[in-house]
Order: sequence, then structure tokens, then C-alpha cells
Amino acid sequence: MLKTIGTAAVSIVLHVLLGWMWTLGAGVVGGLWAQRNGWLVGAAGVGLGWAAAVVYSLWTAPASTRILLDTLSQLFGQMLGNFPDGLLVGATVLIGAVLGMLGGVMGAQLRPLISTPETASLRSSHEPLT
Repeated sequence: MLKTIGTAAVSIVLHVLLGWMWTLGAGVVGGLWAQRNGWLVGAAGVGLGWAAAVVYSLWTAPASTRILLDTLSQLFGQMLGNFPDGLLVGATVLIGAVLGMLGGVMGAQLRPLISTPETASLRSSHEPLT
């Protein structure tokens, strides 16, 4: 759980400082942190981070966020028919979770490549290095 919250924090920082597309990097970090199921840590962490960003926007600027959601739902509604605002928010969080999942898979695959014999021995035994 702590790794998921850490991944969410990294996701928010990258999203704010570099843009939404860099939140994939948060998924990679989550995948590197996780001992197993890196894809799940990445998906849950980045999804949580994006959900927190939506809640923050609704809390700090409710009128502006409402206008944005109405405008986007009208744009999607013209292409796809009736598109409710709640579904738009859910789709946004789902996109973040998918990006996090992809990053988590990449991080989990990178983990063995960046492991050194010293770090592998630390993970496999609890004996102090001499």
C-alpha cells in the first residue's frame, strides 16, 4: 500500500512539473519498487494520483472545472452521443491507470536489468555483507 501511495505522489509531482505524459514515469517507478505485481502498483498508484488531481480541481475551482467538464462532455457527446460528465471523469482516471499499468510493466521488466549482485544478495538473504 505504501508503494502505491508513493507512486501516486510521484505521479502528481511529475504531472504538475512536466505534464500528464510524464506520469508514465511514475508507473515505471512503481514497477521498480514493487517486489511483484509491478503492473498493479503502477496502475493503482497513477490512477490514484489522477483521481486526486480531479478531486483537487473540483475542490479548488469547482465552477471552472464544471465548465471544463461540460465543454468536454459536449464535444464527446457530438462524436459518441450522450456522454455524461461522471463517465468523462472516470475515463480520465482510467486512462491514467492504464498509463500507470504500462509504466509498471516496464519498471518490473527493468528491475532485473538494473539489479547488481550486491543488491540481489541483500534481497535474497538477511545476512550482513562483509
